[in-house]
Amino acid sequence: MGLHTTGELAKHLDITVRAVRYYDQIGLVSPAAKNSSGKRLYSEEEVMELEKVLLLKSLNMGLEDIKEILREKTIAEILLLNEKKLKAEIADLEQSLRQNEGLKNSVRLEGTIRWDALLPLVRENKRRALKNRWDDHFNEEEQALLTRELPKMEEADATKWIRLIERIRLCIERGILPDSIDGRLIAEDCLALSRGMFGDDPELLDKFWTARKSEETSQELGLYPVSADVLTFLEEAFEHLPSSHQVSET
Repeated sequence: MGLHTTGELAKHLDITVRAVRYYDQIGLVSPAAKNSSGKRLYSEEEVMELEKVLLLKSLNMGLEDIKEILREKTIAEILLLNEKKLKAEIADLEQSLRQNEGLKNSVRLEGTIRWDALLPLVRENKRRALKNRWDDHFNEEEQALLTRELPKMEEADATKWIRLIERIRLCIERGILPDSIDGRLIAEDCLALSRGMFGDDPELLDKFWTARKSEETSQELGLYPVSADVLTFLEEAFEHLPSSHQVSET
């Protein structure tokens, strides 16, 4: 039976190499062996385990819960919690339907729209729509971390990112390229700030960066708008970081 490298496994399952490494780091799915150069090698058994992880993540389960399921300790309990979560979401939708039906009856009875009753429903639907968009991109555990770690504009931490964006804009205005010393320093500072937010979760970092690079997705998620030229500069600056800043291929 053949063995797969980290890159081959990531390509086969359509996930990032950093995600595969991270699952190894936290003891979720570890390689069967390493070759003479230290590269991780995965057997078909680990491929199956990783497919289980991805399936459970698609159910919005957190990594700690997935660990418990894979260890076959509390499968019934975790599935019950997930069932309760899904039922709560259904209850929210049913509540909206009841509110909507009440407004329809109000219009039928009074012949006019009662805006004092309609506006709270509009606000609630907007809140739920925004949450649903986040659900499309991040699981519940990831959303909790992002809610906690993403800086608010009124908070002191936001000024660090604002200064970083200002430095990038200044480079663009002056024609300073991403592969310059200035570009490298900006990339290093951004990497340090990102690690402070995302810790050792490269998969979440990749997912957030993918969402952030898309203007449409950023708007859907209500993220503070950042111009495309700033994001392009930053991405190119990352590509020119020296190898000491890159994650090894082992």
